[in-house]
Amino acid sequence: MKKILCALFVILSMVQPVSATIALEDAVAVERANEIMNAKNQRKDVIEYRFRTYNGIKQYRRWNVTQNKWVDDRWINLL
Repeated sequence: MKKILCALFVILSMVQPVSATIALEDAVAVERANEIMNAKNQRKDVIEYRFRTYNGIKQYRRWNVTQNKWVDDRWINLL
């Protein structure tokens, strides 16, 4: 009976750390996924200046590269 209990104890002590390691790896994977999602959600807008000459007047307008749309409603004249 003692041999059976001893063998059972050895088997159980070997299984526990494996499941704890898997749980730790899962927790690390979830944390890494959260970091990636936060980085994507907190991405700053990249703004570029676009220039043109219209009827001999130089103009500019800001373009949001991140959101793929104009920042300004109209072209702005340069002096």
